[in-house]
Amino acid sequence: MGTLGRLVGDVCQVAKTNGWLYQIVIVDDSSKDRTWLTISELCDENSNILGIRMARNVGQQAATLAGLHFAAGSTVITMDDDFQHDPKHIPTLVKLCSGSGGDFEVVHALVKSRAMTLPRRILSETARRFFKRVLGIQGAEEYSSFRAIDKRAIVRLKNYRGPNLSVDVLLRWVTASFGSCPVSSGPQNPSRYKAKSLLRYA
Repeated sequence: MGTLGRLVGDVCQVAKTNGWLYQIVIVDDSSKDRTWLTISELCDENSNILGIRMARNVGQQAATLAGLHFAAGSTVITMDDDFQHDPKHIPTLVKLCSGSGGDFEVVHALVKSRAMTLPRRILSETARRFFKRVLGIQGAEEYSSFRAIDKRAIVRLKNYRGPNLSVDVLLRWVTASFGSCPVSSGPQNPSRYKAKSLLRYA
């Protein structure tokens, strides 16, 4: 929660520097702290910000999907709020995405030197190997929650309903147009994704 205001400010600055019309969608996954109050204040300060509060905790993947459905514009960027992802790389992702005239409907940022605990690293790798070897999904090692998505691909997800999901797997069902690019990490604050949640996801 403490980084949210700073992150939003940095994203707004990137948008203004590039002369973009922009919208920022912030999804509160039924948090029990002051996150929603912070989001409400940000919305009051900037009409380009939309806050969504889930009625109950549904997990990062379902919350991300909800945010995608509410997002406007031809290119949508997804990123975590803990500064693992640096907003300065958003223009690179936008340029490569077909929603902005690029070549790919989905572009993953390959984050280098990312701070990650050993349990998270092991479970993340387990999930990627499951996607690749069991589900037969190629390129799973390049999955990242920092990505650019063509809005047309998101529209194809509109009929999906279900509590257990992976946004990346769903995207593999609706498009074969994927790209990636290496980027440096953000300030590398420790992720709040708990091992229990990662294990359930894997």
